[in-house]
Amino acid sequence: MHTVAFTIKRAHLRTNEISRRCVRRFGITPARYDMLSAIASGIGRKQSDLWRRFHVSRATVSRMVGALVSLGLVVRSRTPGTASRVLNVTEEGQRVLVNALDGCHRPMCLLFESLYPKVRRRLDRALRVVALNDTIDAVARAFGDRSRFSYPYSHPHDLLPPDLDWY
Repeated sequence: MHTVAFTIKRAHLRTNEISRRCVRRFGITPARYDMLSAIASGIGRKQSDLWRRFHVSRATVSRMVGALVSLGLVVRSRTPGTASRVLNVTEEGQRVLVNALDGCHRPMCLLFESLYPKVRRRLDRALRVVALNDTIDAVARAFGDRSRFSYPYSHPHDLLPPDLDWY
C-alpha cells in the first residue's frame, strides 16, 4: 500500500475511534453527529439536502433523522404554505453539538501533534488531494454532469502545484 494511502487510512481509523468515544455518551454515532451538525448549520434543513450532501440513500437519512428526532435532538416542522418539512435542531441538540465538540478537540489535537513531522506533512498533502477530488466532483455536479470524475490516485502529484513537495 502506498505510504500516503496508508497514512490516510490510519488517520481515518484513529479519528473515527476518538470521535466514537466523544459522542458515545450522548447516545449518537459520529455519522449522526455530522448530520446533526449539517442540520444546525442550515446546510441540511431538508432531508433531501442531507442525502445529497452525505452521498447516502434516502432510507439511511430517514433512519438517522428518525433516531435524532427520537433522542430529542431534532424536530421536524412544516414550512408555512407548503407541504415540505424542514429540520431544526433543538436546544438539547445544540448542547450535544457544543459538548461533543469540546470533548473531541483536545484528543484530536493530541493525535495530530503525536505524528512524526514527515507523516504529518504527508497526511496534510494527501488530504489536500482528497479535497481537490471532492471539489472536482462538486463542480461537475453543479454543471449537470452526474458522472463521477476522478484522477489517477497513483499519480496525485500531477494535480498539485509544482512547488509543493509531495514527499
